[in-house]
Amino acid sequence: MAALDGLRRGRGPAARNRNDSAFAPDAIRAGGDAASGGSDVSIFSMALRSIRRRHCRRWAGMLALVLACAGSARGQAQEQRSDEYIIEHTLMLPKGPVYAAFFSPDDRFIVTLGANRALRLWETETGRATREIRTGDHRATVAVYHPTAGVIFTGGEDRTVRAWEVEKGKDTRTLQGHKAAVTALITDAEGKTLFSGAADGSVILWDAERGRALRTLDAHKGRVTALALHPDGKHLATGGQDRLIKVWDSQTGKLVTTLAGALGPITALQFGYKPELLASASTDGVVKLWRWQSRTDPNAGTLVGHKRSVTGVAFHPNEQWIVTGGQDETIRIWSVATQRELQELTLVEGQVGGLKLSGNGRRLVAAYEKDRARTWKLDRSAFLAALAGHGQSVVSLDFSVDNQFLLSASPDKTVRIWNLATRQAVKMYPTENHVVQAVRFAPDNTRFATGATDGYVQLWETATGKIQKRLQGHAGKVNALAFHPGGAFLVSGGSDKTWVLWDVAAGRSLKRVAGHTDQVTAVDYAPDGSAFATASEDGTVRLWDHPEGKLRRTLEGGSGSIQDVRFDPLGRYVAAASSDASIRMWDLRTGALVHTLAGHDFIVSGIRFSVDGRALISVSRDKTVKLWDVQTGRFIRTVSGERNQILALAVSRNGKTMATGSIAPEISLMVYPLQVVLQQQLPAPAAAGAPPAGAGAVPVAAALEPPPLVDPAALRQSSDEQIEALAYKVVKSEDPREGLEQLQRQLNGLLVAGRYCSSAPALEQTAHQILLVAPYDKAAYHALVIAGIVTRDLKMIYLMSKIGERALFFAQPYSYDLPQSVDAALAFWQRTVFNPARFRAGREIVLDFGGCDGQRHVVAMPALLLRVDLPQEVLQTLASQKARVNFQQFKGLSDAQFQERILELVARAAEVGRRGGGSTFALSLRQAKPQDTGTLNLDMTGVDVFGNPARVEFKLRPANGGWVTYYTDADRRKSLLLPAGNYYVMVDKKVREVFTLKRDQRLAVKVASAAGRP
Repeated sequence: MAALDGLRRGRGPAARNRNDSAFAPDAIRAGGDAASGGSDVSIFSMALRSIRRRHCRRWAGMLALVLACAGSARGQAQEQRSDEYIIEHTLMLPKGPVYAAFFSPDDRFIVTLGANRALRLWETETGRATREIRTGDHRATVAVYHPTAGVIFTGGEDRTVRAWEVEKGKDTRTLQGHKAAVTALITDAEGKTLFSGAADGSVILWDAERGRALRTLDAHKGRVTALALHPDGKHLATGGQDRLIKVWDSQTGKLVTTLAGALGPITALQFGYKPELLASASTDGVVKLWRWQSRTDPNAGTLVGHKRSVTGVAFHPNEQWIVTGGQDETIRIWSVATQRELQELTLVEGQVGGLKLSGNGRRLVAAYEKDRARTWKLDRSAFLAALAGHGQSVVSLDFSVDNQFLLSASPDKTVRIWNLATRQAVKMYPTENHVVQAVRFAPDNTRFATGATDGYVQLWETATGKIQKRLQGHAGKVNALAFHPGGAFLVSGGSDKTWVLWDVAAGRSLKRVAGHTDQVTAVDYAPDGSAFATASEDGTVRLWDHPEGKLRRTLEGGSGSIQDVRFDPLGRYVAAASSDASIRMWDLRTGALVHTLAGHDFIVSGIRFSVDGRALISVSRDKTVKLWDVQTGRFIRTVSGERNQILALAVSRNGKTMATGSIAPEISLMVYPLQVVLQQQLPAPAAAGAPPAGAGAVPVAAALEPPPLVDPAALRQSSDEQIEALAYKVVKSEDPREGLEQLQRQLNGLLVAGRYCSSAPALEQTAHQILLVAPYDKAAYHALVIAGIVTRDLKMIYLMSKIGERALFFAQPYSYDLPQSVDAALAFWQRTVFNPARFRAGREIVLDFGGCDGQRHVVAMPALLLRVDLPQEVLQTLASQKARVNFQQFKGLSDAQFQERILELVARAAEVGRRGGGSTFALSLRQAKPQDTGTLNLDMTGVDVFGNPARVEFKLRPANGGWVTYYTDADRRKSLLLPAGNYYVMVDKKVREVFTLKRDQRLAVKVASAAGRP
């Protein structure tokens, strides 16, 4: 425990000024100026700061890394457990049997066939249903995807086989020839030949392209239950209700061999290529392996372990494993070589009716006997170790600031402190009647706080377990705690619907507010300590000023009660986890709902942001841990799956480790997924020449191909015209991440050097190249703002500062400045310079630049920039990978050209945002044409909005378009340059005004108060 005493406090990087002679002095003058006739003159002769790199002891960092790796390996060796595989999605279907579930040929979709006889397509990554095709009177019971075309074949009770075009959702061909219901269906590798089996024992070979029967086999007595085609395409295996397996020459229809020995009807078949095996499953609960080419002894082994009918069997693409599933509610993985069970998947929880592997073997989908399908990832999980010691469920967790210890609480009336290096509990403090609901380390680690069912908050001395203070302020149990970042204050939330702000040193309450209509379930402080959030079972999140306790904003959390609330570390968002299985994320500045994250199947019990703010981790009572992309709101992947409902989550302060607590008394310690690539997760490639795993090993799927990106190497060697062409041409780089990182390091070096007059062209070119690959990179937008200052290009500064506010700043590799400083620089341009409210107040906005030539240059603000704006949806699209824009198209434009391109950009980016999907759209704007435009002067000074915010949110929709979101300026007014046409204005989810804007018109629209409106 000595490690918890006298914790070393690391100091952040020190800022230093790096003055460029062309940008001195560092001053901004505001107020009246005689020389400018009383106008506001802002001198943007800036000394831009850079940050010293941290001077760390390299050997110490390497030693810490080695120790961490050693601890991880030791934990895995000591605590090998059987839930390595991760449940990913549960796909709910109509009540009744699920006839089929399988992957599309490209693994992008899962196809299910349910009790309503409809084909349903689901996105593999997100589990979201995207399309449904109803088969109607065909009454389909079996299905297979064409391997190369967008067609699904189905066999039905009407005795036909039908081909369905996925995009159109219509059947394009009907194959007739069976005299009984079709019960089995497969195609060859090219989709040229289709094989169908029927309830009367017949099998028909079809020319799939021409839709005619090639051959009919009298295969079995009774129902054909399974079909499998050998990889050579020449041998067909059939299984039947008569308990026989037959192998046929598919080209001649000649019977090659008959395999007997199953004690029940055959349920599934699959060929293995290396070695030459055929696997069969049966209702007798046995999986048999056959050397089907052997004339003397075809029996190659038996897999015994299932207790009821085995309904699915599949060889893994690595050719070393077999996966089986059955009605005993288990899915098992076996070694082909030893015929021993390697692993049993977790959370099966239902009778399996069939299973399929994805083409790359990374996923498995199981069709259940009733109502659902489930998917699992067959990668190794993030699991490091299980910490056992509590006697009951673990309800709250927190890491120490130095990342060495974990604090846990349980209804077993104990609080424990765990050493993460040894994976052992080093302290156990009994709490007696103080049954703890929440625990938190103080920022200095010398004490921790507990909130309990007895209504008390207790402060404990970490090293000794001595209770320093016992604070009484709640009339019911205390559910949640949060320390102020400075450590002097603590806020608690309770079942009495109140929150209490405590002075930690004095041990007294400063404020007690009944802030909700139901019990407070979670609290959290903003990273700068200026505000805190409370969440409640009343379904709301409320933001309060610290320390005044004044209500700043109320955020509606949806249909469920809120279980957890968290600020992101960069102070941009606040997120809430809900009992309705969703997570909502709001813009902290405006209160606008940014994302609703849907993917969990049950109550989301905890959330945490990653240290860099790029990702969100969530845990749920559906027993999964999921990872989300903060920028886009997209689901990235399921990190882990547990056997029990997860109640608690904690992430270490360095972002490397996470811990979960569940209904079981065990704590799971896991590696936090550090490498989060926006839009798509890129796993590291497998080691070359790695030996095959032996018995007991876990199958690791092959690495995915990297996503297509613009090649940075090609961009560096290109002219402006070539870059324009490359911006809309997707090419593959050998290592796109390495190329991007090289560009980012180059940009960081230019920014650190600070010689902007001489380096502006290189700064500009590098930033544009980065944004073609990574349009979410805030530093690149910041660099273009700096280059715009050098060239005095206010239009480029406006656009880059506007979009840049929605992008992300990465501490690595950018060390040139602090994230907060970059945010402040971009916000200054938007809030102060490009602020129409100042203009409407009678102040002329004139900019005085210190030029690189040593002269001062006074530039008037273009009136156009006070009338253009980008909707929130467009900003979100542009600062993500949904759209790819070469922003050099906006360099050095006249007012007319800028107006044309900005209107084209808004229209096309809004369309891309509405279109959604995973595709990336290239936006070329050089062909933008002049439009008839007018100016809308909107007055919302009379609109009543809760909390009386200065900037009012409103939505606009042209008669032929979709809704887009804007905010008024600080004076509750807005001037907008818009294409001529008819428009609707919506405020607070109600249409308030309808107007027609004509060419060159300046139309004044005053929106009436929402009060009293229908």
